[in-house]
Amino acid sequence: MAFGDSPDTILTLLNNYWSAVRDTFTEEWADKKEYILLQAIGLGGFAKFGGQLLERAIQEDTVDRDAFMHYLAPVKKKISLARSDWTAIAGAGGQAHVATKLYAACDALEVKASKLKAQLGIEKETLANQLETEE
Repeated sequence: MAFGDSPDTILTLLNNYWSAVRDTFTEEWADKKEYILLQAIGLGGFAKFGGQLLERAIQEDTVDRDAFMHYLAPVKKKISLARSDWTAIAGAGGQAHVATKLYAACDALEVKASKLKAQLGIEKETLANQLETEE
């Protein structure tokens, strides 16, 4: 899919992804000192991971914010973004390492199960609220 002639489409896709990141990782988004999300390795890692997710989401025709939250739900469960869990990780290599870990945690079956539950109305609360209560 080519978006070269439609920068607004690219902007919307990116906004949907980063809004989902913010809404999934609320505490991590709010505290850049204790969490890597808004530090260089986190931003770079989530950007690289986001590129892979955008490709996957476009192929599956699910590119809204809620769809990205389904992709991020298993990551939230499996990966700690606490700075203390990422010691001696820095630079471009650190960003690539974070991205690899994020993508490995984004289990396709868990994403599909989350989407199906939402479609069937099994999930009464929003995904963001569920993520907060699971912590």
